[in-house]
Amino acid sequence: MGTIVKVKCTSCGYEEELRLGCGIRDNRLEQVSEYFGDKQKEEINRLVKKNITAYTWNYRRGIGNCEHCKRLKEIPVLLVLSENGERKIIKGDCDCGNHVTVLLDWESEEILCPRCNHILFREETGYWD
Repeated sequence: MGTIVKVKCTSCGYEEELRLGCGIRDNRLEQVSEYFGDKQKEEINRLVKKNITAYTWNYRRGIGNCEHCKRLKEIPVLLVLSENGERKIIKGDCDCGNHVTVLLDWESEEILCPRCNHILFREETGYWD
């Protein structure tokens, strides 16, 4: 079950509601790969689908900071671990097509406003599935 997080800047008034974590449908790699763009889908196929038993994976929605849009967005993040210990993180892009900086540990890191760079107030407002 994922968490709904509301962030708000007390300086400039920016606010956003984000659905983070993962839901019940996110337990199948075929479903998870649909959240990514074509380039990332190809990488997922190359790394995992040729020998799925040799990999372990973990998916969640993280917070992405898009410098182009000046917004925080829900960004798909897939961690793939091979049986030999190789680790690969595959991150999605913003809806606008630009790369984003992803906060992987949003629960403990301070989140900065994408518009004025002040620390955002955050509140967990519910859960989603």
